[in-house]
Amino acid sequence: MAAIGYRRSIVGDHSDDETGTGFGGHRGTKASVGARARAHGFVGRGAIAILAAAAVVACGAGAKSAATKSGTSATARAAAAVPTPTAAPPTGDQAPSLLIGSWYQVASSTTVLTLTATRYILRDTAEQGNGDIVVNGQEIDFFSGTLCSLALPQGVGRYRWTLQGVHLHLAPLNTDPCGRIGLLTNQTFTKRLS
Repeated sequence: MAAIGYRRSIVGDHSDDETGTGFGGHRGTKASVGARARAHGFVGRGAIAILAAAAVVACGAGAKSAATKSGTSATARAAAAVPTPTAAPPTGDQAPSLLIGSWYQVASSTTVLTLTATRYILRDTAEQGNGDIVVNGQEIDFFSGTLCSLALPQGVGRYRWTLQGVHLHLAPLNTDPCGRIGLLTNQTFTKRLS
């Protein structure tokens, strides 16, 4: 084997060629090329295993440290990201064609209630709000209003509607928890025909 000129020393003193020190570092032992390769392979794999273990520990410690610093774990943050289901809106149908249009409050010419098949717009001199409606026979439910901070199932105003000619009257079926109560409760509206 010495005839092929295999040398490991970069100094040139022959201290680590195959006839020099062997795997154990003892002079005078003859290590074969195969044993030397096995030894270096073992050391290489061992070093890789140690580096990999150190990386896992460091990453785990960093994640634990980040969770401790922020006060929440990754699992808790992931659970918080899942949207919470909201309550279903009141059931009902679209508004009948008789209700669709702009209605002007008799008591105040500045208050206008506009109804579409599924939405309402309520305008007054001070503000304007809108939201959704459903109709169940003579009951109309107002909900999801822009001027109402209550989420479903709260925030629903239920009214009985009656029509006499071009006059719409709204009588409360519950205490409307939103600001529209003063503009709708026991009010009569007149439909303006274009």
